[in-house]
Amino acid sequence: MQVLRSFNASLLTPFDIRSLARALFPPVEYDFFESKWTQLAGRTVERNTTLGPGDPRRMVNIDMLMGTGNYTRAEGQAGYEPLVQEQCQQTGMAALVQTLQLATPQQPFATIVQGVDEPFLCFAGRLTAAVEKQVSDPAARKLMIQSVAQGNCNAVCKRIIEALPGEPSMSDMVGACAKISPSSQEVLAVHTAVQPAVATIVQPTVATAVQPAVPAAVQPAVAAAVQPAWVVPQGVQQQQWGAQARKKQRKAQKPTAVLFYCARCGRPNHAANACKATVHVNAESVVIDSDKIHKVPLDAFGPLGDGMSAFLMGRSSATIQGIIVHLGLIDADFSGQIHAMVSTPTPPLTIPKGTRIAQLVPFKSSVSRTEDRSRGDGGFGSTGPPQVRWTAVLTKDLPETLCTVSMVGATPSEIHLRGLLDTGADVSILSLAAWPPQWPLTLAQTSISGLGGTKQCYVSQNPVAITNPEGQTAIIWPHVTEIPQNLWGRDVLAAWGVRLGTDF
Repeated sequence: MQVLRSFNASLLTPFDIRSLARALFPPVEYDFFESKWTQLAGRTVERNTTLGPGDPRRMVNIDMLMGTGNYTRAEGQAGYEPLVQEQCQQTGMAALVQTLQLATPQQPFATIVQGVDEPFLCFAGRLTAAVEKQVSDPAARKLMIQSVAQGNCNAVCKRIIEALPGEPSMSDMVGACAKISPSSQEVLAVHTAVQPAVATIVQPTVATAVQPAVPAAVQPAVAAAVQPAWVVPQGVQQQQWGAQARKKQRKAQKPTAVLFYCARCGRPNHAANACKATVHVNAESVVIDSDKIHKVPLDAFGPLGDGMSAFLMGRSSATIQGIIVHLGLIDADFSGQIHAMVSTPTPPLTIPKGTRIAQLVPFKSSVSRTEDRSRGDGGFGSTGPPQVRWTAVLTKDLPETLCTVSMVGATPSEIHLRGLLDTGADVSILSLAAWPPQWPLTLAQTSISGLGGTKQCYVSQNPVAITNPEGQTAIIWPHVTEIPQNLWGRDVLAAWGVRLGTDF
């Protein structure tokens, strides 16, 4: 992985990546690499269709990303636009890394333990290689290596690391533990091994003391005679002994040695995906000036790791201060800064930076994914079609909405217009003053009535997309004339799926 990171720091064309793959993989693994590269390139091309018309990546195809077809020459690949070159390198290196990870057997990094006579540097190398393959975030990777190295090193190194001041880095640990000689490790191993034997030798042998011979017929009577008065009856004694034995057995089953530490809470001997601890998160400085819900940034970031999701809920200490944190869900594939939905019944309210207002309660989802789609940093929204539609209560005020009006290939490519929702208009009519002069118009063949008189009316020569705030789009050829107010007519409202009713 270190070698690949060194290569990735330089500009690599698809020709370079393919040459590197041929040197790394045998035929079967190379075929898998080509298949994975094609799959990732197809997804990238599909995502590029959503980019703006001026973005050079919008015209990229699979052959360009992979350097195949008409794009096999390395000189031509080096002349790509910088954004296209970056996308080619990201796609190819992702396929290379994924193939390399599948081709290499992976041992869970939490199970990597330093041997008694193993140098700490060798142990750190094995641990680092495993963490790099299983943890993608660089910051989390560094903390994970440091935490597991302290917990899974042998007893000699652990004593040395605990004696280091502050929070020692991996370099500090390696430097300190490199001074240990093999003889000291062997002495400690012998000491640890002989401790149980010594304890057995010095244990008193009371159970084998010489007992006087007593005839079998009188044994019960003698036993009753010599029994002290404070001895409890046999039935009760057996119950107590049974309870004590079970308690000792449960205590003995608990691990006494620290095998590894949890990556979430830092406590020993349980994995992060089995951790039941909550994680407290602090707010950034914010002023809540109304009783509406506000997005408050927290000092926590996703993904949480190990495929964990989490509920975001408020703390009682925040609620008693009038800070209401509404319940939220952090998906396992969310990446970016985590925000809380906060409101207060008594505005204005200032939340100083570092105030502990919420907590994350992690859990492992048992529902399989329906499709291979990552949320990314798209919080507070839906990755599918909208589930909550726009609803307005009719009042004396005009029902207006701000929409995005766009025309492909025009300059400017889009504008934002506020218009009146007019269910009485057959077609949408835009104000001539708001219409960009560069967008072509033609005289309308039909007249429009209902505008307070006869006016010269035009129609757009090219189709125009009208997108509402919910992301719903209508493709129309709008009419344009001299009116003071833009009108979104039934041609747009019907395409948006607007319906009138009283049962909302």
